[in-house]
Amino acid sequence: MRDVRIMDEQTAVFDRIEDLILLLAIIIVFILKLLNIIKISWFWLLSIVWIPCGLMIVFLIFAGLMGAGFAIYDKIKEKKDERN
Repeated sequence: MRDVRIMDEQTAVFDRIEDLILLLAIIIVFILKLLNIIKISWFWLLSIVWIPCGLMIVFLIFAGLMGAGFAIYDKIKEKKDERN
């Protein structure tokens, strides 16, 4: 049981290190763009923000449509059962 806790702590440390490295990389790329050292469009530079937001919006729309579809299906089934 003790080994599992140690592995969880090590995993948490590595996750924090990975997050820190990613954050530093993003900051460095933004600084390079602001200094005109790299020629990447702001569209792709900001894609780290809009791609996850876009995917979340698509997922929410899909989930909403599925929920509405199931609700309509249940209503149709209830009306069909009432007729029989």
